[in-house]
Amino acid sequence: MDICHEAPVKCLAYSPDGKWLATGSEDCTIILWDSEGQLVQEWVAHAGEVWSIAFSPDSRHLASVGFRREHAVWNVMPGQGAPKAMILEGHTGLVVSCAWSPDGTLIAAGSGDKTVLLWDARTFQLLHRLNLFTLEQHAHAVTHITFSSDGIRILSASSDGTVKIWDAFSGALILSLEGHTCGVNKACFSPCGKYIASASSDQTVWLWSIDDGSCVETLFEHRADVRHVAFSPDGMTLSSGACDGTVAIRHIRDIILVQDTDM
Repeated sequence: MDICHEAPVKCLAYSPDGKWLATGSEDCTIILWDSEGQLVQEWVAHAGEVWSIAFSPDSRHLASVGFRREHAVWNVMPGQGAPKAMILEGHTGLVVSCAWSPDGTLIAAGSGDKTVLLWDARTFQLLHRLNLFTLEQHAHAVTHITFSSDGIRILSASSDGTVKIWDAFSGALILSLEGHTCGVNKACFSPCGKYIASASSDQTVWLWSIDDGSCVETLFEHRADVRHVAFSPDGMTLSSGACDGTVAIRHIRDIILVQDTDM
């Protein structure tokens, strides 16, 4: 299934309840789709391109960050009018990534000003400003950082074409995933924690085993830089968005079952 924005897709996210897929684009909009790929809502979210989006654990809110240090939280309740935003402030540099804590009480955003800010998700008050520790061994810029669901590991993607797994407490390098021929724009853990998916400017999506760092599958569905990739909540579907405005959705159940059988 392919669906289009009017400009390159920058980010996408599944709601934890599996009902919605949200996509953000350089056309300044966020589109909410149902599980069948039908458009549910579309709205202009930021004055510039939408860099990152993340659903709250209860699937009722969507955090988004956009060009010019913009960070908003939207209520996602289809059928009850246009989404309304609560604006979060505090960053002094370009905001490139956002995330919710697993219990839904905190909202975090990472920025080009080399900080991570934490807000109370109930009051939207700024709580902490954290200085990022340096992730060494990448040859070029780190393009994306995410935590594992248990908070023990950190996954970093880089324009040097690698994906690295780090110990979140010591900062020690655990594993380096190498194989892409261009920069990696996004990487994510599967819900079960056994796999990693990476999206690259080499127009491919790679599926990796976290046990030994081997490539399980290389997916060639796009004809442009792949900017984003995400697993469905059950881990059996993988979605990716590319610079040509397309979103590819593919079932990976058979791939996962074969790998789990071989382990």
